[in-house]
Amino acid sequence: MSLRLPLSLSWIDHNPQAGREMKDHHPFLVLSTAPFHASVGLVVGGAMPPGGAERQQRRRLRTEQLQARRLERR
Repeated sequence: MSLRLPLSLSWIDHNPQAGREMKDHHPFLVLSTAPFHASVGLVVGGAMPPGGAERQQRRRLRTEQLQARRLERR
């Protein structure tokens, strides 16, 4: 048995966020149907985090910034 979901992709704004949660605009995969949204008032889906290459680039940049700060303190 296969399950067919009416998938759609929307963009949502994650601001404000707390701690290490995603911030700014990211794609959101909607799994529920429009009639479900209307009757329940809830969207079922999940946010899609940034891709691996982008995440690695940001991590590398953060590491370089931390190293620069450490050198400045010396």
